[in-house]
Amino acid sequence: MGGEARQHNKSHKAGRKAGQSAREKHKTKKAAVPGAASRLTVKAQSRAGTLGAKAERQQKAAAQRQARREAALAARRNAGVLAPRVVAILPLSANLPYAEFARALTDACADGTAYDAGSEFVGMPERAAQAAQKGLVEPVTVRSVKNKQRFTLISLPPADIPASLDGLKAADVLLVLAPPGEALAGQLRLHDMDVPCLAALRAQGLPPTVVALPGLEGIATAKRNSAKKAVTEVLARRMQLARDSKALGVGSSAEFAELVRTLAGTRPSPPAWREQRPYLFAENLDFVPNPVVPDGPGTLCLSAYVRGQAITADMLIALPFGGEYQIELIDAPEDPFPLSAPRQPHALKPGSSAMATEEPPPPDTPFVISVPGQGREALVRENIPDPLAGEQTWPTEEEMMEAEEEGKQRKKRLVPKGTSAYQATWILDEDDEAEEGDEADGDEQDEDEGAMEMDGANLNEAGLEGADFDDDDDEEEEDDEEELEEVGDEGEESNERNARQAALDDLQRRAEERAARADEDAEFPDEVDTPLETPARTRFGRYRGLKSFRTTPWDAKESLPQEYARIFAFQNPKRAHRQALYALESMAETSQCTPGRWIRVRVAGVPLSVAQQVISMTGPCVAVGLLQHECKMSVVHFALKRLPRGASPLGYDGPIAGKEELVFDYGFFRRRARPIYSADSSGDKHKLERFLRHGQAVVATVYAPIAYPPLPLLLFKETEHEPALVGAGRLLSADPDRIVLKRIVLSGVPHKVHKKKVVVKFMFHNPDDVRWFKPLELWTKFGRHGRIKEPVGTHGTMKCLFDGTVTQRDSICASLYKRVFPPYPSST
Repeated sequence: MGGEARQHNKSHKAGRKAGQSAREKHKTKKAAVPGAASRLTVKAQSRAGTLGAKAERQQKAAAQRQARREAALAARRNAGVLAPRVVAILPLSANLPYAEFARALTDACADGTAYDAGSEFVGMPERAAQAAQKGLVEPVTVRSVKNKQRFTLISLPPADIPASLDGLKAADVLLVLAPPGEALAGQLRLHDMDVPCLAALRAQGLPPTVVALPGLEGIATAKRNSAKKAVTEVLARRMQLARDSKALGVGSSAEFAELVRTLAGTRPSPPAWREQRPYLFAENLDFVPNPVVPDGPGTLCLSAYVRGQAITADMLIALPFGGEYQIELIDAPEDPFPLSAPRQPHALKPGSSAMATEEPPPPDTPFVISVPGQGREALVRENIPDPLAGEQTWPTEEEMMEAEEEGKQRKKRLVPKGTSAYQATWILDEDDEAEEGDEADGDEQDEDEGAMEMDGANLNEAGLEGADFDDDDDEEEEDDEEELEEVGDEGEESNERNARQAALDDLQRRAEERAARADEDAEFPDEVDTPLETPARTRFGRYRGLKSFRTTPWDAKESLPQEYARIFAFQNPKRAHRQALYALESMAETSQCTPGRWIRVRVAGVPLSVAQQVISMTGPCVAVGLLQHECKMSVVHFALKRLPRGASPLGYDGPIAGKEELVFDYGFFRRRARPIYSADSSGDKHKLERFLRHGQAVVATVYAPIAYPPLPLLLFKETEHEPALVGAGRLLSADPDRIVLKRIVLSGVPHKVHKKKVVVKFMFHNPDDVRWFKPLELWTKFGRHGRIKEPVGTHGTMKCLFDGTVTQRDSICASLYKRVFPPYPSST
């Protein structure tokens, strides 16, 4: 059929299967028509944008893959430039042959060259050899030329929680030693009593982990896979390791070689907080005393590889047990463990001029690579307050005239001839002396009584009561001395027992009182009793009421304590953090102390006692380079959560009150503090929490040196045996303007109720207090709100009006608030 009535079939559309020419033709056609893109439907436009975004995503993913490939290739090429890989070894049983394992692992990591035929360590410093013989209690660095890797081996003592944490924080790989025989027999349970540091290590976070099974060769071949599976099941349950983790046997040299290859091939994933600062895993420590004052501060020399970021002599460095110090200089000795042997000079012919003129430099001659400059960070921990900053200006003329009139009215006194007016003010009259004597009588009497008590106590301790000192006979004197010595020994023992028992009783009494206060606060939160003897307006004079806790303003600069004049504050903490990181990057660009380089840092002004503690410490010594302003005191806040009750057998389940001394372990820093706790809310005011309760998320506020997040936090409480883990969290910020308000609740009892009108008793005890607190808003425990109308009678009874009907069983309450601050540390 022809003409207009003939059939018109649709043209074929290839769609996704269209060829390259069809796609190019379609693009050309769309571009040729003006306004074609604007005439497309919304669905077509979105599809076109999606196709372009998909191509862009594919290109971005390809670029990321190429960047990762190049980074991995550069890491393999620069393996000798990077710092040695820190391998922390954690034995999970005391029945393991750990000394033999440490010896074999050290030899395997050194490609079998760590021992000679006489089983003596060779090819490493004497200190490292002694540490390896003792079971890697100190860091030992060896090199493996076959695997193109260097290893720093350190043992984590299970019973020493601080030393284990210090080693884990700097570790790149964790090597776990598990007994396969105990696991196969069902005796490997990994309770905290067996491995005390396990709970703290889990809370800190574990690096990439490798499992080794010493003694696997002693198990029948048919049961070895079952033993491996039993070990991985226990580790997955107790250490949150993957159930498909590979467990390696270490019964032969070939298996040790495979373990070393696994350690070298494991990709470390360092946390961001560790890579934010430079740190030194010290391997050699030496103290140079002051030649002028031998017992005074000297120079502590640390030899280590630079890790994290580059370090310069302008930075401050933090030492364990000792605070922050300045760097005198940094020199670069010869690397004791280079992967590649130093290049030997070409042999010269005899009689050549170069052979006669050139002298080889002395071996191991360090040269200085960094000295302090103009940008050196000042060692300022506290601000020096001005005592006259809060005083008034120069006195007015009226005040000067009043002072002159008071001076004229003073009575005349007899003084020696030639005495000036200033000297006369220091001469006391008889009346003044009498008054001072009267005032001091009470203190002197107390001191005399205390001295008598102390003298009596000393006599009791020495056992001298009832002794006869009037006998002149020598023989009797000797007998008396012998008797006195015997009586004295018995008296000392009894006094020691009594003092010990009294201390235990006092400790138990305080614990019971604290538990009672915690239970009372949980049942009646923030409620206090109005005193009978003291007026409420005097007792609670520093408190104020708030119309709304969330919206009512509170000036952060109002009524600050004297300690705030000694601390530092940022106008913008986040901007200060960015500037500190930018300053670190600027110094790293010109610094020669790059990561992976062996350096020796000379720390100036270290006290002798601190140096002795650092050198004799059992765990590893990790020194940290501080960022800008990180030595200055401020108000630091930590977000934390206490562990649930019974989470650890070695944990502390007792009540923890505010301002109770705890140990804060955050990052590489460990400090004691007495925090106050507040609610982790989003407003500008935060309510004080009197106790740190189980499972409760709070914010701890302390006076401490400034630190920049992110930093993980572990909270410990010291007990009789060892520190107990009580909570974990993170660093929030350093902000002195964070307002923490303590709330108290005054409660009363409805005496007469008529719908909305109530007569309340026992909230106050005199009508003046009722008038003073009349602006307060009242509330009830059943959700009613009201106000005070007027006092009734003379015993504090008052009339109140509420927004709804009040029941007789309800309680009438009023809230008062006061800003609180943590206690300032006694020594900073």
